[in-house]
Amino acid sequence: MQHRLVVVIHAATPRTTSCQQPRCNVVASCRRTVLLIVTEVNVNGYQISFFTVQDHRHNGKPVGDWLVHVAKEMGLRGATLIAGSEGFGHHRRMHSVHFIELTEQPQEVVMIVTGEESDRLLERLNREGVRLFYAKTPVEFGTTGASLP
Repeated sequence: MQHRLVVVIHAATPRTTSCQQPRCNVVASCRRTVLLIVTEVNVNGYQISFFTVQDHRHNGKPVGDWLVHVAKEMGLRGATLIAGSEGFGHHRRMHSVHFIELTEQPQEVVMIVTGEESDRLLERLNREGVRLFYAKTPVEFGTTGASLP
């Protein structure tokens, strides 16, 4: 997918009240306008972040661990389980790490996937009946350095 992003940056002066640039809705006058054009942003997938807590389980396993295993089973590029120290969810209840017990520890599982992989993953979660909050963001991804086998 190709996108063209155009960013217009205005350096405004507070002395005047209207901009002389065509189609400009800046209240103050522009001293100069800088036009920055970024072309060919390759969006070739998504970053999906799932949010849960340590004691949320599916089929007897913590959901974070289960998601990582599902990603591996489905042949996805990878998944990372990140443990948080504190957070709150849609119920506005605080979740945090306790010295003795980790059951309330917030967790995030992050995956970079293609559109097709994203669809398959979300379909699988729906079939399994797993209820999770997630964020899905378009990204460009690749590998640096020498070719990997």
